Amino acid sequence: MSDNKSSHDSAALVGATISTLQGFDKVLGGLVINPERALEELNLDWTASQEVADVLMRKYKLPFRVGHQFASEVVSFAKERNITPRDFPYADARRIYAATLKHEMPIENGSLPMSESEFRAALDPVAIVKNRVTAGGPQPAEMARMIARSRQMLAQEEQWTAERSKRIETAIKDLDRDFIRLTAQ
Repeated sequence: MSDNKSSHDSAALVGATISTLQGFDKVLGGLVINPERALEELNLDWTASQEVADVLMRKYKLPFRVGHQFASEVVSFAKERNITPRDFPYADARRIYAATLKHEMPIENGSLPMSESEFRAALDPVAIVKNRVTAGGPQPAEMARMIARSRQMLAQEEQWTAERSKRIETAIKDLDRDFIRLTAQ
């Protein structure tokens, strides 16, 4: 199906897209990332709290809803008292877990199945990234694989584009040659 837009409109759109991407590339090139500072910021907030619920679900078969309710209660308790994940008292986690089970399931005297070290590891952003071993995940080996695959795909696209460009150039030269030959007769 032919496109009813003029090639001028399409060229303008391509030009604007290239300009936008070049500007975005400048922004990305200007970013300065300090890994230590970024980790410090992550450790000041509760962005990793979902991992506690996920570990309880994956390893200890706690229902999804209950695990996330527990994590939510931990975060609420901590934020009310300005407690960071690194400083959260394990005894309070155990108490909140028992109260959550009593309210949500109901189970009396439920004890938190995670050890203190396991609880702390579930709140550690670095450990979360390293342990999240899934296709498309953030772990270093998977990131390296995805980057290598993207580079391979880009190289294939560049080769395809170069081949098509050469075919177009050859076709234009042939057309010009044939036109000159026809008009000379």
